[in-house]
Amino acid sequence: MTQPVVSGADRDANFPGVGISEYEAARATVALIERAEMGALRLSGATRVDFVQRQTTNDVKALRPGQATITVLTNPQARILDTLTVLARPDDFIILNGPPLRERLVRHLRGLIFFMDQVTVTDLNAETHQLELLGPQAPDCLAAAGGQPDIAALARFQWREISLAGHSVTVVRLPGPGADAWRLLTPAAGWTEVRAALTAAGARPIGQEAYNRLRVEAGMPAPGIEMTDAVTPLEAGLLAYISQTKGCYTGQEIIARQLTYDKVTRHLCGLLLAQMVAPGAALEVEGRSIGTVSSSVYSPALARPIALAFVKRDYATAGTAVMVRSGDETIEGQVVDLPFERP
Repeated sequence: MTQPVVSGADRDANFPGVGISEYEAARATVALIERAEMGALRLSGATRVDFVQRQTTNDVKALRPGQATITVLTNPQARILDTLTVLARPDDFIILNGPPLRERLVRHLRGLIFFMDQVTVTDLNAETHQLELLGPQAPDCLAAAGGQPDIAALARFQWREISLAGHSVTVVRLPGPGADAWRLLTPAAGWTEVRAALTAAGARPIGQEAYNRLRVEAGMPAPGIEMTDAVTPLEAGLLAYISQTKGCYTGQEIIARQLTYDKVTRHLCGLLLAQMVAPGAALEVEGRSIGTVSSSVYSPALARPIALAFVKRDYATAGTAVMVRSGDETIEGQVVDLPFERP
């Protein structure tokens, strides 16, 4: 299954649409992607902390103004409804969320408010737009664009308000594909000026295809693809965003049993492939169904197709050889740990 490493030019020729220069910008310098698919809301009121605490997996009570965290909104069956990035401010939370609910998250959260709750949910989607900087030179780009020489000192899961292109912009540093990502929450009326300032400072705009290659290589589950209401947070590899010490939340009993009694029956794994396969392709070992491909891409760094897949626990071990049924074809694959090892 080993394939020769090919040059960037050859990769472009053999795999049209790969977007090598965009991909390399995100790996080596700085790239900019629009995150218009992401939503935003404000949660205010005296009981906002307790409200989020009882609905989601992580401990938001520990947050102080200027800090952020990722937490998972789960249903009573402990399946993923949405993954939330929570920014703590002195008097409210700003919450960023992904495609599964986006605008519907406002309505969903309002439906969870009890009569004793002092909580107000405000939709920010019409007035905000999200951008994201990727790559090792992202903080340098922010510093050059906004005159923020100390922005690199912002730690992961911290946020700051900065002035950029004459607009007030919220910047939060989050885990990203390869290097940290710098998410920008900009005014809807000024995001094009912010975007122009960042590109003038060296950021290379990239599309979803290049981003998808990066996040699959990094083993990052995507909202609406790996993170869905068919999957628990532990199955999707989100243990880092589950508090094992906080009080009750929706779905906690199931997640606690999965942790205490080692009841996670499948895991998100990487696959090395002999050729490209379609998402949804079935995995087999000796004729037994053992999983399903969720995302597949061609990796320029590894010079081969790779995939993310949910694999039954008995087979979710690096080195396991599998057969992938994609349409009428049967393709060889091998399970690997995440993230993929990149040159």
